[in-house]
Amino acid sequence: MAINKQRKQDLLKLYDIEISNSECIFFINTNGLNVITIDNLRNSLSEFEGAKYKLIKNTLFKKSLKELKFTDDVIDSISGYNAVIFAHKDSNLLAKLIIKFCEDNSVNVNFAILDKQKLLVDDVVKLSNIKSKEVLVLNMIYILKDGINNVVHSLNYNTNLLVNTLDLIENKRG
Repeated sequence: MAINKQRKQDLLKLYDIEISNSECIFFINTNGLNVITIDNLRNSLSEFEGAKYKLIKNTLFKKSLKELKFTDDVIDSISGYNAVIFAHKDSNLLAKLIIKFCEDNSVNVNFAILDKQKLLVDDVVKLSNIKSKEVLVLNMIYILKDGINNVVHSLNYNTNLLVNTLDLIENKRG
């Protein structure tokens, strides 16, 4: 379907904004899925702040990527039918949701863009396996806390050993 010049400019502006604000962009092929299934995906995306599902015009999207200085490798990867999911944060958690959705509905993740670099499907799967920032911070706190507890235990052990030794010496004299 042909679109007028104003609509093209509006789409370019929208693409520029979404691409610039996105931490990661996922390209999936949802061709053949019914509206209810796609609506379920959109509803699932509402759990993620700023995540958006859009069907794109490839030529305009490529133009926007070129204006934003993306590599030719990334730009040339866009072909065929594409639905795009923009991730503004929590890319790893969103990748996990997208991988599961694609498996459940027999569709493919074509690729993703993270920090202007193309991620192949295997890379998207690896991204989905990374723990969330909150979990990593909690793990680090646990490690630090555990380390401090070990130091305190070690210091207490030596002090207790000294006290017990002094008690034994005193009892032998007494």
